Amino acid sequence: MRSWSRLLLSINRSFRVKLILSLSVIILLTFGITGYLTYRYNLTLFEEEISKQFSSTNEEALAKMDLKVQEVVRISQTVVFNPEIEKVITRINSSEDSDPFNLYYNKKQIEEQIFQIKSDAPYITGMYLYDLKGNPSYFSYTTSAINMPNESVFSAIRSKVNDTYGDLVWINMPLPSSVEPSGFRNTIIVGSMDEK
Repeated sequence: MRSWSRLLLSINRSFRVKLILSLSVIILLTFGITGYLTYRYNLTLFEEEISKQFSSTNEEALAKMDLKVQEVVRISQTVVFNPEIEKVITRINSSEDSDPFNLYYNKKQIEEQIFQIKSDAPYITGMYLYDLKGNPSYFSYTTSAINMPNESVFSAIRSKVNDTYGDLVWINMPLPSSVEPSGFRNTIIVGSMDEK
C-alpha cells in the first residue's frame, strides 16, 4: 500500500511539475509574443512619426528656399526694370566722353538705388552691373566672404547668360574666398543679360 501511495504521490508531483512548467511556457510565450508585437507596433509608429517630421522639415525648407528664390527674382527684376537705373545707364552710355564728375555722380546714383534694394536681402553677397561689352562700368559690390571675381569667372558667367533675353540663369560655381580654408566658397550665381 505504501508503494502505491508513493507512486500516486510521485505521479501527482510529476503532474504538478508538468502543469507548472506547461503554464510557465505558455505565460512566457504569451509575454514574448505580446512583447514582440508591441515592439513592432511601436517601431512602426516611431518610423511613421519620424517620416512625418522629416517630410514636414523638408517642406518647410523647400518653402523657405522658394521664398529666397522668389526674393532674388524680385530683386533682379527690380534692378533690371528700375526706371531710374535705366535712365542713368542710358545717360552714361550716351555721353561716354563726359567729364569724370558726371560719370562719378551717375554711378553714385546707381549705387544708391541698388544699395537701397540690396538692404532688403542681406544674404546676397555680391552684385555687379556690366555693360554689353563686359566692362564693370555701372556697379560692383562684394562682401569679404567672396573675393572680387576675375575675368575667367565673368567669362564663364557671360557664356551662360548670352542669348537668355533677360531670363535669370542660376549657376553653381566655386568663387575665390579669403575666409574659407579651401580658398573657395561654393556659390550660387544668378545672372541675366538685359539688352535695353
